[in-house]
Amino acid sequence: MSEPIFIGVDIGTSSVKAVSYNIYGEKLLELKERIGLSIKGDFIEQDPKEIYYKTIKLLRETIVEIKSGTYVIGFSSQSPTLLVLDSGGEPLTNVITWMDRRGVKESRILTREFGDRDLYYRTGLRPDPMFLPSKIMWIRDNMPQVFNKARYFVQLKDYVYYKLTGLKKTDYSHASETQLMNIRGTWDNEILSFIGISEDQLFEPVDSEYIAEVVEQNITSSTTKVYAVAGGVDSACATLGVGAIEEGVVADISGTSTCIDIPMMTPIMDYDSGFEVYRHVVKDSYLLEACLPTSGIAIDKIVDLLGLENMSYDNIIENTSIGASGIISLPFLKGTRSPDWNPYLRGLVYGLSLSSKPEDIVRSFMEGIGFWCREILDIAKKLGIQVNEVRVCGGESKSRLLTWLKAQVIGVRVVQTREPEASALGAAFLAGKGYGVYKSYEEINDIVTINRVYEPEPEIASEYTKIYKNIYLKVREFVEKLYQENNIKH
Repeated sequence: MSEPIFIGVDIGTSSVKAVSYNIYGEKLLELKERIGLSIKGDFIEQDPKEIYYKTIKLLRETIVEIKSGTYVIGFSSQSPTLLVLDSGGEPLTNVITWMDRRGVKESRILTREFGDRDLYYRTGLRPDPMFLPSKIMWIRDNMPQVFNKARYFVQLKDYVYYKLTGLKKTDYSHASETQLMNIRGTWDNEILSFIGISEDQLFEPVDSEYIAEVVEQNITSSTTKVYAVAGGVDSACATLGVGAIEEGVVADISGTSTCIDIPMMTPIMDYDSGFEVYRHVVKDSYLLEACLPTSGIAIDKIVDLLGLENMSYDNIIENTSIGASGIISLPFLKGTRSPDWNPYLRGLVYGLSLSSKPEDIVRSFMEGIGFWCREILDIAKKLGIQVNEVRVCGGESKSRLLTWLKAQVIGVRVVQTREPEASALGAAFLAGKGYGVYKSYEEINDIVTINRVYEPEPEIASEYTKIYKNIYLKVREFVEKLYQENNIKH
C-alpha cells in the first residue's frame, strides 16, 4: 500500500499554491495559479469561484503527477475575509479581503457600542475594518437585498472546504480571527445580535486537524481516497511550518507584510502592547501576533523608485555599511498595525546627505524592518515572554543579507528553515496530524529542516542597539507626535 501524500494548499491574495510532501516533510511538487484581485479605492475583492476552480485544477494536476492511493489536503489561507452565501451555499458577494477598508464608519460604530479596550479583552482583537463585524454591518447597511438573502457569513477557506467536503465547518484559528468569537472560544452573541446575525449563520468551529472525506468528483476516483483537514490561518500554519512550537521560539513570516507570531498555551491579554490574540492551529494553544503591513512591498517600492529593480536585494546592499550611512527609514507605506494601530502613518526617510547613495536608502528600509521587529520583541519581553530564537520564512527570508541583518538588529539567533513556503508545509503537517501519521506536534517539529543559522555578532549587534535606541525610537516618536498634533488623515 502506497504512503499518503500530504498537499498543503495555501490560498493567498495573489495566488493559490499546492505544495505536496511525503510523510518525511520532503517536497515532491509545487504548483501555483495566479488569482485576480479587484481594487477600487477601499473596495478590495476577489472572485470565490475563480479561486475554487483554480484550487481544483491544482489538486487535479497534483494527483495526476504524483501517484498514490491516498491524498490528504491541508489548507492555509489569508484571513480575515468575508463571503456571503445563500441557502444553497452559493456566493451572493465576492470575497471581501482582509485589505478591504470600506467598513471604517462601521468600525467606529462598533467601537462606540463596545469600547475599543472592552472589545479587545472580549475577543483578543481591536476594532478595525478588516474584521468581520464591520464588513457584515457594511453589507447590512449598503446591500440590504444581499443581507436579507444571506444564509451564511463565512471566510474564503471555509467556502473552499465546504465545496470540497459538503461540510459547514470552520477552524478555530479562522473563527477567532473574525472578531465574532470571544476569547473563550464561543461565538459572542452580544456582538452577533448588535450586527444583526445569529449563530446558525456561521459555520461550526472545529480543530485545524479535523478530517473529512472529499466528495468533489473532479478530484476523486474509484482508485484513490482523498481527504481534507480544516487547516487554518496562513500565519498560524507558517508558525507550525517553521517549527515554532517550544516556548521562546518565535515565527517571523515575511513577504508583502511581516507577521511576528508567538505561540503560547495561555493567552497574555494586554491592550497597550498592540498584539492581536487568536487561536493557533496547534490544538488548545494561542498566538500573539504583531503585523507590519508593508515590509517586502516597501522594499520593492523603494527599489522601483530608485531604478534598481533588476538587482537582487543582496546585490543591492552588499557594499553598504552598518547604519546605511546615517539614513533611518520607517517602512510604514500603508500605516501601522502593531504596536500603535495607526493606518494613517506614512513612510519616512531621514538622514539623507550629499554623499547618500541609492543603495544606502534600500539598506535603510531593510534595517527599518529589523528595527520594527526589535520594537515588537522588546514589547513581548516586557510582557514576560522569553525570546530565544526567531525562525523566518516567506519571500524576505530568501535574502541572505536581510536575514543576517535581522539577527544583528534584533540581537537574537535567527534561523532560516529550508522550506520558504512554511504556510503550505504547516498545512501539510496538519493533514498528516489529522490522518494520524504524526502523533504529536513535537514529532512534526523534528521534521522541520534548518537551512542556516545567523547569530548576532557582538560588535555589530551593539552598534545596531545604539542606532535603535538613539535614533530609530526618537524618529519613530517624532512621526507619531507629528500625526497626533496635526491629526493627519492622509
